Amino acid sequence: MNTFVLRPLYIVERILTEAGFEVTHAHDDLVFANHSKVLIQFGQVEKDLFLHIHESCEEEEQDQLFSQFHAIGAKHDVEVHPGRLFKIAESEQPNHVNIDFHD
Repeated sequence: MNTFVLRPLYIVERILTEAGFEVTHAHDDLVFANHSKVLIQFGQVEKDLFLHIHESCEEEEQDQLFSQFHAIGAKHDVEVHPGRLFKIAESEQPNHVNIDFHD
C-alpha cells in the first residue's frame, strides 16, 4: 500500500524567501532553491527540516547559511538541522539529475 504524505511546503517557501532564495522545484521530501546552493529536506516530524548545502560553498559561507536558516526557522517554530554537503550531477535519464550527498 502506498502512503501519500502531505508536507507543509508553504513553511519552506517562507523560510527560503526570507533567506533570499525561492523554491524552484519540490520532489518527494526535497525542496530545491534557485541556484542550487541549498536543498531543504523534510524530516520525519513536520516541524523538522534539514539544510543541505552545495559542496562549492566555503566553510564560512556554510556556517553563515546554517545560522541564517536556523534563525529564520525558529521564527516560524521550525527546527532547522544541519544536513550534508551535496553535489548535483547529470543523469543518463532525460529530465533527471543525480544528487550525491556526502560529509
